[in-house]
Amino acid sequence: MAASEVNDCRALKAQLLKRFPLTEGGYRKKFKTSGLNRDTPEQFIERSRQYLEKWREMAGFEQNHEGLENVVLRDQCFLACDKALQTFLKEKGKLSPKDRRLVIITRHMVIQLIAVVTKTTGPRARCMHMTMRARCTSVSQLTHLSEQSTVTIVG
Repeated sequence: MAASEVNDCRALKAQLLKRFPLTEGGYRKKFKTSGLNRDTPEQFIERSRQYLEKWREMAGFEQNHEGLENVVLRDQCFLACDKALQTFLKEKGKLSPKDRRLVIITRHMVIQLIAVVTKTTGPRARCMHMTMRARCTSVSQLTHLSEQSTVTIVG
């Protein structure tokens, strides 16, 4: 920890939470893997509720229904993505729900485009895929790509 952060309570709290598995990922894991063990059903529900609330808080979403919905939907979308897109999303960090949706839709469009091009041009399409993936490093670039990605196939 830097000397300037020693007296900063928020920085200290963040460092302590990282030291112990009390991060967004840690609370997500606790929420997903918690079981009844020796708890009563009421204790289990309360503990699960606390894990979910901490997960939402650590993810940085608001304390309302929409914030909770965003946490759960973000996780579900992430799990449904292929490994390459998961890596891309991890590298981008926290995205708004709108930006995350745009990334996933654009990725899907690119995959469909590659499938069409592969049928007509063969192995060159794989090279195009890697080039497009390397160039799409920001959400604004993905927006531009999605706006420009209209393909017409003449038979």
